[in-house]
Amino acid sequence: MTMGNLCSPMMSRRQMLSMLILSVLGVIVYIILSYEFFGFDIARSWPTRVIATATVTVFPQETVIPPASVHNEPLQPHLFRPDGLLEVNPNGRHPIYELIKHAEAEWDKKLKRQSKSFHEAVAEYEHRYHRAPPKGFDEWWSYCKRHNVQLPDEYDRIYHDLEPFWGMDPVDLNRLQAEHESYRDSFTIGKTENSNITVVASVITNDDPSLNTVFHADYAKSIADKLNQVSKFIPPFRAVYSIHDNPNMTTYWELKAQALQAASTQTLYMLGILLKVHIVINKTPLAKHLGWPSVCPPESPLRHTIFNLDVPPSPQSTKTFIYDHAKAMDPCLHPSLLHHHGQFLRHNNGPILNQVLIPMFAYCSTSMHYNIISVFNSAGPPVINPDFMERLDERLLWRGTTTGMNITEGSRWRGLQRIRLVRWANERNGTVSVLQPTKSRSERVGPGKPITKARLNPAMLDVAFVNKAHQCISAICEIIDEEFEFRRYQDQAAAANYKYILDAHEELAAQIALSGRDWAKTFWRDEDMMAYMFRLFLEYARVMSLDREAMSYNNRES
Repeated sequence: MTMGNLCSPMMSRRQMLSMLILSVLGVIVYIILSYEFFGFDIARSWPTRVIATATVTVFPQETVIPPASVHNEPLQPHLFRPDGLLEVNPNGRHPIYELIKHAEAEWDKKLKRQSKSFHEAVAEYEHRYHRAPPKGFDEWWSYCKRHNVQLPDEYDRIYHDLEPFWGMDPVDLNRLQAEHESYRDSFTIGKTENSNITVVASVITNDDPSLNTVFHADYAKSIADKLNQVSKFIPPFRAVYSIHDNPNMTTYWELKAQALQAASTQTLYMLGILLKVHIVINKTPLAKHLGWPSVCPPESPLRHTIFNLDVPPSPQSTKTFIYDHAKAMDPCLHPSLLHHHGQFLRHNNGPILNQVLIPMFAYCSTSMHYNIISVFNSAGPPVINPDFMERLDERLLWRGTTTGMNITEGSRWRGLQRIRLVRWANERNGTVSVLQPTKSRSERVGPGKPITKARLNPAMLDVAFVNKAHQCISAICEIIDEEFEFRRYQDQAAAANYKYILDAHEELAAQIALSGRDWAKTFWRDEDMMAYMFRLFLEYARVMSLDREAMSYNNRES
């Protein structure tokens, strides 16, 4: 996740290699934002034993640790809440220990349960998704084994993206897909039975100065070219992509729920029964337009909150950390997010919702959207990656531009994530509550201690905009230029000198950073992204096929 997007965006090779250098940068930026911006601290558990926390190391003279004899009661547990947050119990150990332990246990369990053989992979697929794998699954498995893909069972994202379309008639799906090949700022890739994958349609306009039309045209071709490594195993398809780095498809919760219900009935064919139940697309369920809340389940916090962007959300009274990153980014569970990110603020109270489900790919999505996520990286420069302990600057680094949404008259631009980040990091008035580091796992963490921002922020943070304000009308750009200091751009060599002091010991900070780097090298390679895209288009070709059963892998014949 970048500071510009709340979703998982298209990444360039430069961005991926930068992640190897600064493996926890994006996480820590988001973390340090969180307590001030969202009302909670964050500790993210990566899929590889990586945790970051929002609390920071306090200078030794500020640290106050009571004698062990004063607190000889048993340590109490922290609360792992269903919304993805750990709520801190001051009478428990420092939460960083619990979060690392929890993340490592979950990660070890995930690694150990992965399928070791093709037949295990088929059985796991049928167990998870209640249908046979797609045609070509055997070739996909061979690719995974040749390229040492280590998480061959973890493709739930594809299932969640495509499952609503299983509840629709393929005739309707193909008509909707064809209609949207002329969608503004889109391109379409596809293939026939014996052809390679190519760009078959493109509608990229030149009237938006912020769009690099040449880049998007080249990127469309690069996706097609990369997929041609495995195109002979992928059935015919046509797929429409939005060129933007944000999702654009939203609909009513009731419509998506109806489609999922119809999809669930079709999984009975594994029991010898095939029920072709589809929603009727011109008879959508009754649903009240509530803006953003219409996207959420009826029982969700957002549907039970008085949603008003003109009324700031109440500050959180307890200190929390993230243990489930996806849940923590869900506005249905955390309504305050709608006040704090350009992805949502650009639509104010909410966008116009689709009356039908349209199969459209995007480089990222959120829990409020139903775009189909695509991944791929473009080339970038070699990585500069000094050893973590050799990095000289102990501050947290961030440099960026004033992007997030197009700022016009009446825009709620002061709520944009980058504006809030830079303002917060450079504040000098007031105090911030910081959990103190403890000497051992057996000590209670206690409540947070107030530290002045005038002392903490300059010592811990080097956060600023670069160049000058843009993506805004001139009057607002002038205000931003006046309110904020703009510093010089940091290249990779300069950025590589920064390391990050987290809230426990430096050994834990190094452990977190190195685990993140190792994860990227092992699980976020080009081969891993190709495995994802290979499987995605096997699944997509099947759900779009007029004969889905014929497009399924026949395990019995094999």
